[in-house]
Amino acid sequence: MTRTLLLMRHAKSSWATDLRDVDRPLNARGQRDAPRIAAALDARGLRPAHVLCSEAERTRETLAWLEHAWGTDVTTTFLGRLYLPSIDDLLDAVAEAPPDADPILVLSHNPGTEDLVSRWTGTPTRMPTGAVAVCEAVGVWADAARAAGRITVREILRPRDLDP
Repeated sequence: MTRTLLLMRHAKSSWATDLRDVDRPLNARGQRDAPRIAAALDARGLRPAHVLCSEAERTRETLAWLEHAWGTDVTTTFLGRLYLPSIDDLLDAVAEAPPDADPILVLSHNPGTEDLVSRWTGTPTRMPTGAVAVCEAVGVWADAARAAGRITVREILRPRDLDP
């Protein structure tokens, strides 16, 4: 059984506030880029069946812009451990995804997102804000997340590479 995992870093956030890091919102570029990424995923038939999302404001706002572009809400689980996650935090989240959900979207932060994608590609791979790694997973989520070679990166979508 082959499934699709979308591993996304939140869209561009604002630094022009006195808020705590977890409370920072998206800036204008992030608000523009998130719907563009949503359209690129939709064009590939990759609208997620379930989202695993950090509880940070910028990930929540990214998700809201994605859903707005899709014209629908997506079933979402918010996980505190996806805020500034380690590779293990990300893999644990994937392993706990609903078994029948395909594709799933994990919406999180760097450095964990970039570290995990780099591990899967075998080379340092940049994941700028708004980027999505489109991955192929073999088997159920719990097995795919923990077994070496069960998840491979097919494509990386970056906002700057999309049509305006």
